[in-house]
Amino acid sequence: MNNHPENNLTNDSTAQHSDVTIYNQDSEASTDSIKELYKISGHEKLTVNAMELMLPQLKTVLAGLPDALIQDLVNVDDMIDLIVPIYKKYLSEQEVQAICNFYRSPIGKKYVRVWSYIQADLHDAQQKRVQLKLQKDYATHR
Repeated sequence: MNNHPENNLTNDSTAQHSDVTIYNQDSEASTDSIKELYKISGHEKLTVNAMELMLPQLKTVLAGLPDALIQDLVNVDDMIDLIVPIYKKYLSEQEVQAICNFYRSPIGKKYVRVWSYIQADLHDAQQKRVQLKLQKDYATHR
């Protein structure tokens, strides 16, 4: 019996995280491979941007604490170190390499370039949908 997670996925939108079997890897993904994936997928850059956005808020909320301590809270290397065991939990070395190969491909590179635009458009579309739905529902309940 193969315990690979993709064999346990369902099309049920209510599927829980527990429905994914943790992959018992024959070849554990290496830390270097995972860090490379995190970088070439654009996630490292997103993490850096998120940490930079968080810093002023933390300085306000944690006013009075030394800057070095606050800086340490948003240390990107520490954040990346957090993801390594999580990726290892679900992906083998072979799978990480296959995903890296996708991100190195022309279509993978394009995906990284346009992903933030897709997310922004999805966010805008969702906001418009909610506004229209609220307007419609408000008008029918008046």
